[in-house]
Amino acid sequence: MSSLVLGAFVGVGGYGSVYQGYWEGRPVAIKKFHISRQDVLDSAGAASLQHEIQMLEQLRDKHIIQFYGTTFDEQQMLVLAMEFAEGGSLQQAINRRQLVDDWPTKIRLAHEMVCGINYIHHKHIVHRDLKSLNVLLTKHMQVKLCDFGLATVKIHSAANASSNNSHGNDGTTNKHFSINNNGSSGSALKGTLRWMAPELFGKRPQYSAKSDMFALGVVMWEMAADCSLPFRHQPDNALVVAMVLRGEREDLPARTPVEYQQIVHRCWETDPSKRPEASELVTVMAAAAAAAAAAAAAAEGVRVVTEQHDRGGVATSVVDISSSKLLDPLADTLQPTPSSLGTAISSEGEEQQKQQQQQDSYDHVDRLMHLAEANDVEAQLALANMYAKSDDTLAFHWYRRAAERGHKEAQYITAQRFDSGQGAPQSYSDAAVWYRHAATQDHANAQYRLGCMYQEGQGVEQDHDEASKWFRRAATQGHSQALRGAGRLMEKGHGLPRDLQKAVVFTRDVVAKKPWKKLW
Repeated sequence: MSSLVLGAFVGVGGYGSVYQGYWEGRPVAIKKFHISRQDVLDSAGAASLQHEIQMLEQLRDKHIIQFYGTTFDEQQMLVLAMEFAEGGSLQQAINRRQLVDDWPTKIRLAHEMVCGINYIHHKHIVHRDLKSLNVLLTKHMQVKLCDFGLATVKIHSAANASSNNSHGNDGTTNKHFSINNNGSSGSALKGTLRWMAPELFGKRPQYSAKSDMFALGVVMWEMAADCSLPFRHQPDNALVVAMVLRGEREDLPARTPVEYQQIVHRCWETDPSKRPEASELVTVMAAAAAAAAAAAAAAEGVRVVTEQHDRGGVATSVVDISSSKLLDPLADTLQPTPSSLGTAISSEGEEQQKQQQQQDSYDHVDRLMHLAEANDVEAQLALANMYAKSDDTLAFHWYRRAAERGHKEAQYITAQRFDSGQGAPQSYSDAAVWYRHAATQDHANAQYRLGCMYQEGQGVEQDHDEASKWFRRAATQGHSQALRGAGRLMEKGHGLPRDLQKAVVFTRDVVAKKPWKKLW
């Protein structure tokens, strides 16, 4: 990683320091560890460290911080380069009071955390240090889990640091220590004490997916309580451990939604076998996030526009959730509820009506969710368009699901979101794949963008013949920019015979109303 450039200092932890930097022109987070090249080579855990680094390099998920690679600095100390999250940590968002009473966002963030945890658990990886400090946020407030794996690095780093008891940014003593049994060296206990499951405080701590789920419950409590330090009124860590072992847990605020409370309490079960799997919570939290978004839309009177596509064309329907006009994806018409109870309606009646409208919104989204999970493409589009107003990640999820069902417009939107990084990791190669799917179904905008990508070699190998083909296909549908693109290729003789006279015609607005097929 010779092109790694160190930038501004960000923070410090027990393992070392964090900086912002650049690698190959992209912003990255640079972690400098208290461990030298010689320590790595001489360490009994060197093979394990190499294995863990290789594992991290293979992880690719939109809710996991991308790992770019390792190197050594001028002092021959270990350096890691990772994706940089512009939004800072969830801990910072909580401390800045960004999430107060914003339950749709809190539930969405919890859902995204569960999705990231589910991904690493399916890869047989346990996080072991989940807390709000290790949940990073993009500039669009999307979750990126970090600081999991690399147990070997962190354990040796802590051992080589000047002090094992460095105070982390979470306000607690961040220890990496060992539990010894009968005088022999025990397994390293890794994590931050106030987020750890009770089974980890025994003589033989066994980390598992279920210990991650306990920590998830603590992070969800942090968001609910708008407080980033569990048991903040008890400064003695030993007493906190005793409290957790006795089954004591933090209280959730009364305003916490019931379903959210239930999930937290399930995660906090003393018996690990009674805690939920991340895979189960992915579906549960998705439904909860959808319902919360619908309720927020109802409260604000948001008009959600959805498109229903049938075999004969495109029919547009408007769903006004605030008026309880509910979209039925399987029907051709909207079925509005009675919109008025008379001009002399009482305040009590208004409140009842508001509650009924909110319940209708929940019921509507729940029905859409079930239909969408059953691969009803119109329901998937309805959810995608609804989330497009408030949650780019969930919007992308449902656009892609509809795209996978062959829906042309969904394929184009999926490509756009890969192209721009909106709700998905930016990937020109993935964008090109989905533009091609839509382009083969004669989506003119997709054909034009695919032509541009072939012209520039963006996400695909540069190919002027392919660029010319897609520009021409879009132009025959009346796409003026595609015609100009073909003209530029013709001007240079790239992918088309060089013809300056025709190139001038193609790049002029005067051709806008001409039969373009005859111009070739």
